Amino acid sequence: MIFSEIDKQLLKLWQEILGHVNVLPTTSFMSVGGDNITFSVLVKRLSKKFKIDCSPIKGEKLLTYYQQANFLKISLKKTDKKIIIPICSGNHSTKLILVHPIGGGLFGYAHVIKLLKTKMSIIGLQDASMCGLLYYYNSLEEQAREYIHYLNMLPDLNSIILLGHSYGGSLAFEIARQLKKTNIEVKYLIIIDAWAEPPFNVDFKNNFKNIILRQVEKLKLNEFISSEEVKKRWLDLLWHRAVLLLRYKPTKIDVHGTVIAAKESLPEYDVKKEGIQLWSNYLLSAAIYRVSGNHENIMHEDNAHNVAYIVNQILKCF
Repeated sequence: MIFSEIDKQLLKLWQEILGHVNVLPTTSFMSVGGDNITFSVLVKRLSKKFKIDCSPIKGEKLLTYYQQANFLKISLKKTDKKIIIPICSGNHSTKLILVHPIGGGLFGYAHVIKLLKTKMSIIGLQDASMCGLLYYYNSLEEQAREYIHYLNMLPDLNSIILLGHSYGGSLAFEIARQLKKTNIEVKYLIIIDAWAEPPFNVDFKNNFKNIILRQVEKLKLNEFISSEEVKKRWLDLLWHRAVLLLRYKPTKIDVHGTVIAAKESLPEYDVKKEGIQLWSNYLLSAAIYRVSGNHENIMHEDNAHNVAYIVNQILKCF
């Protein structure tokens, strides 16, 4: 028998693809009219519907209704535990929320976190891809909405400061915009080297893969990438995220903020920094600081003290 919402959604997709069929837990997709083509269609539609990577259903030949429903339930449960990452606890009523950059993880914040001096609890928002679940959001707005869902699960979350680097800066901005309609107060926004309006006169895609793989090497993340196939799927996801960023159009919000920009440009994206300064058009006020380094190494050990110093000065005000 079918009980949960996941069960109902899975049955609905089976019947949309195969027609009205009777389904029991042990029913195989192939036994009620499915074939390799419709099975591939099902996997793609499940990925889109539940916003997770459902390719293992095909790879592991999970043909029965029960196997597929169980895979969805386990995968979605894993995601609940992996998006919110407690970093350190404090006794301040306001919490500092770190939003992941395009790679999905919080590794890049490690050096800055060590240098922070605050009584605030620090919480990270991590992409579900860090636990193997590849969500293909339709927009940055949808991703922000999903993360707010998880933030709302946290107890005693009444006021926050949001901090995001690169893609995380734009995502933090959108989270702040949507939170203005809720009971969670956004006290301040810290954006680190993120474009408010990306320049469209550079060849993003041809350079994007090289930049990402360079970061993988520098952060020693190869041990987390088990095969070339996993690497390809991960890079595809990151490019999908980059497209969401290029399509994103911020609108002005009633929040004060600080923008920290790297003094140097990457050779692949050797463009002026006006796109970063334009955040002042979308915030009530924006203090803008330039620190040593470029987009890749602004958060690394040699430059993290500059970023941490500015962040610490901000946190003292709350």
